[in-house]
Amino acid sequence: MAFQRNQQSAAARKYLTAKLENWVAGKEIRHSLRTDCDQIRVLERDGVWEQYCPDQPLERREVELLRTPINTMMLERLLPLEPARTDSQWTVSEDDARHLFNLDAVFRSNLSVKVLSIEKGMVKLEIHGTVEGTANSVPTQLNIRGSAHAGLGSQCAMVQWLGVSIQEHRDISHMEPGYSVTARLQVLRREEPGKVQVEANELLDLAKSDDPTRWLVRLESQQGRFATYVDRKWFTYVDGGEDSVLRMVENNQVLAQCNLARLPNLAAGSQLTLEGMQADIRKALGERFGEIVESTEKVTSNQLRLLRTEVSGTQEQIPLRWIYAHLSDDSGRRIALVYTMEASQAEKIADSELQMLDSIQFLATPVEPSTSEPAQVSANPLQPASR
Repeated sequence: MAFQRNQQSAAARKYLTAKLENWVAGKEIRHSLRTDCDQIRVLERDGVWEQYCPDQPLERREVELLRTPINTMMLERLLPLEPARTDSQWTVSEDDARHLFNLDAVFRSNLSVKVLSIEKGMVKLEIHGTVEGTANSVPTQLNIRGSAHAGLGSQCAMVQWLGVSIQEHRDISHMEPGYSVTARLQVLRREEPGKVQVEANELLDLAKSDDPTRWLVRLESQQGRFATYVDRKWFTYVDGGEDSVLRMVENNQVLAQCNLARLPNLAAGSQLTLEGMQADIRKALGERFGEIVESTEKVTSNQLRLLRTEVSGTQEQIPLRWIYAHLSDDSGRRIALVYTMEASQAEKIADSELQMLDSIQFLATPVEPSTSEPAQVSANPLQPASR
């Protein structure tokens, strides 16, 4: 861990194992961190501590797997700034509570810590209180009760053991359902001299630099047989096999929706034309069609042929913008994408949309869709989502 002005600035972590096992309606679900993603860095991004792998982008499920109810980097914020005695009690600041529990903001907090005893250099603490704030831009309330042991480390006092119960009630959001849950956590920490593989100066340099690519996540659909790299604001809303739906969410507001569909294969060597795609768009939009803003044709970094057309129009008197994309390879495999957004959001998602299109790749599949269409026929792109 690296400190700057007595505050945590960045950290390096190595995970031996990280896995999730749960059961929903009798069905077992398992997720685990890939072994080649065991080296992790932790940095603050837009006020929230995020983890990433310096070797390759994490998968969306891995990002969620590593996001725990308590940020263990921040445990020392439970400790007082001044020397404490037996029966000393203090209140954790709202800002420290926000960092400790990975919240966007804290509106009210009475979280307090009390010294129960001091024996042989070990301080036993009692923790209790309520924290009200927002997480993922929706209201949440945490009732916390637990205890901790703190002792002197090589550089400063450190929390060596924590046992805590967190009852959380979180409202529904565009990214996840609301829930009421009780989480019980135990954390054991100790210093391991000589096992640190990353120098503090290297971590401080990471904290000072701004590299958007470190926050990309890999989205993969085994049913749709495609994968891509996207900004963390994109979430899979539906993964239904041939059709998938992604949503870009910021501050609990849906900025854009992307509908993806695997299309029947063309004959090898055949391709859809840009003119044919534009004709399909006019037919799909009907009276909503306004004008074609831009059309481009290029080869992506994965050697796929990309046709992209941006269209303006209106629906129920709301100015909208649609981006139609068609990707294909020489073997005839194809995928169609339709981005739907309010016109005012088009510029905001431009870089993210181009990143997604350029990184799309087809996954191998034992049985490809049947070849049944000649060249220059309808791409049959998805109807844009109603708003």
